[in-house]
Amino acid sequence: MDRKITIPASSGENCAFHHVSGFIEMRGNIHITTILVLTLATFSTFILSTTSSFTNSTGSIFCVFGSSAVYRPGDGKFTVEDINPLLCTHLIFLHAALSNGGALVVSIDTDHDSDPETGMYASFNRLKRINPSLKTYLAVGGSEDSAVFSHTAADVRLRKGLARSAAEFIRKHGFDGIALGWFYPVLKSQYPADRENFIRLLKEMRKTMTAYGQDLAIFVSGTKSEIDKCYKADDVAEFVDYVLVLTMDYHGPWERKTGHYAPLYCHMEHTLPNRRLCVDYSITYWIKKGVPSHKLVMAIGTYGRSYKLVDPLEHGIEAEAEGPYIGGHYTSNPGFLGMNEMCEVLLTVPGAQIGEESGHVVPYVHLYDHWVSFDDELSVYYKVQYSIQQQLAGVFLWTMDTDDWRNKCSYGSFPLHVAAKGAMTGELILDGL
Repeated sequence: MDRKITIPASSGENCAFHHVSGFIEMRGNIHITTILVLTLATFSTFILSTTSSFTNSTGSIFCVFGSSAVYRPGDGKFTVEDINPLLCTHLIFLHAALSNGGALVVSIDTDHDSDPETGMYASFNRLKRINPSLKTYLAVGGSEDSAVFSHTAADVRLRKGLARSAAEFIRKHGFDGIALGWFYPVLKSQYPADRENFIRLLKEMRKTMTAYGQDLAIFVSGTKSEIDKCYKADDVAEFVDYVLVLTMDYHGPWERKTGHYAPLYCHMEHTLPNRRLCVDYSITYWIKKGVPSHKLVMAIGTYGRSYKLVDPLEHGIEAEAEGPYIGGHYTSNPGFLGMNEMCEVLLTVPGAQIGEESGHVVPYVHLYDHWVSFDDELSVYYKVQYSIQQQLAGVFLWTMDTDDWRNKCSYGSFPLHVAAKGAMTGELILDGL
């Protein structure tokens, strides 16, 4: 039976608009019908938005802005001015770093970030004028800061310094909260005390940030072995508002067989490790470990993981692969393609074939020896519906700057974000099931 996604026509935004309808054929007999709305915001260009508004009864959508995207070449360059804040309830700025032994939060790029009038921090937080209900978070840390986090969390003086610095830094620049990115306690340091010290750090930050009226979120792993090794899960939940689970990169071109980077469901007939490498397992495991579902936010990627096939004629899930395919011409990362890059080099190229592994509820595309797993509007819809069924706090999309924001595939600007918002608010309806 054909399946259709439809967005009913309505006019909920307080802006001039007109409707654009499109019909997209995907994955054999699966069809998506969308009605998108062009909304004239305070930017000098048109941006796409769904027409409904978020309410207190809907889950949250955290959008993520990778600030390094301002340095990408050509059409890959993405600035704060390109963000559509109407698609989000929360907006995360990636990212700030740590200095002074880990006790201070500092800008990654002072020249571009910190000017109170023209800097990216100021421009980013002015987006709340367009969407007054929007909350903005500053991500602090990253994989390169793991050793600094380990050092900071082990010292009570540094913990207090970091908590105070974080609260003062985001108040100065107009953010509403912190999204802490320690990737990951214990894992890189091989220091078992990181688990306890991480809780001590969160406790200190919670106390200080509550005094400032600020939110605290954390990025965490979605892999069972890392969850067990890195976190005291029930204690983590006590001190944070949101737990942002990185339900991505379960598989990738570092393996010698193709696999989807973010399958929604696992296959029970697979070997034990693979039965734990999917979104559903990660989310249910975090809940089992003691984190309330209403604090969990699950990730949805706006990119693909690409492989070079050994045999172009063998192109299904678990086909043999040689390793990563060459990277996209904007992100320049082997084995990685943003949706905007895929729209130029694969999804709109004659001869490219889209397949679906039905048990995973996610698509892949191949062209000759190039194979990419990714998420499209339909899989985003299913993932958001899953988050609603599990009564999660919401989803976060990684990242805005790799969605097809320039409409290269002719599905509309920010198609994955639009699909996520429509699914969350109920404006996007799947018929024919």
